Amino acid sequence: MSMGQYVQKMREESGLTQQELADKLGIARGSLARIEGNYSTMSLTLAIQIADLFNCSLDALTGRRTS
Repeated sequence: MSMGQYVQKMREESGLTQQELADKLGIARGSLARIEGNYSTMSLTLAIQIADLFNCSLDALTGRRTS
């Protein structure tokens, strides 16, 4: 699973819309859509924000580990 797919999966499991997650992260919804669709990469700072928000490791976020 790609990082974008993992972000989308965690967002959906949390019951958040793209707009709600984008607002929490301080980014545009379109930017989040591009990340989820694997059309854009995210900065390390944003990856850390997402990992913290969903209480997961960066390894899990990047697909290096599944837990």
